[in-house]
Amino acid sequence: FSGVKRRFEFKGQTFKGALVYDDYAHNPQKVTAALAGARQKYPSARIVVIFQPHLFSRTKFFLKDFAKALAEVDCLILAPIYASREKDDGSINSKKLAEEILKENPKKEILLADSVSDASKKAVEKGGVGDILLFMGAGDITKASDEAVLKIN
Repeated sequence: FSGVKRRFEFKGQTFKGALVYDDYAHNPQKVTAALAGARQKYPSARIVVIFQPHLFSRTKFFLKDFAKALAEVDCLILAPIYASREKDDGSINSKKLAEEILKENPKKEILLADSVSDASKKAVEKGGVGDILLFMGAGDITKASDEAVLKIN
């Protein structure tokens, strides 16, 4: 992943000692690949994923695949869907994705964030020394990874 922006890009660490990574993963296959890379690099670390679904249509189309990809992370924080060019028709949201993930893994710890800033705050609260905070998505979730690192001082 070396040298590629937003592909398991190391951003720094939080004031609590969690390592912060950012990844552009925005479909189930890329999410699975990013998680596999994180597990390979940090086999015994607790991985907290902060995921921002990208597009209502993509989230709806890949709902079950996203649920399978995200069901096995240690802790999951879901940001609101990044709409980009789409309008919200009310048929899909991050809460519905969380419900689908819980069907795959009923004991999964999932937090819903109100915004990317709220996602960053929740991630910093959850992550400590030895933990990995992996921010994923094609939207503005990268800002949340920056905010988590900026909270060092």
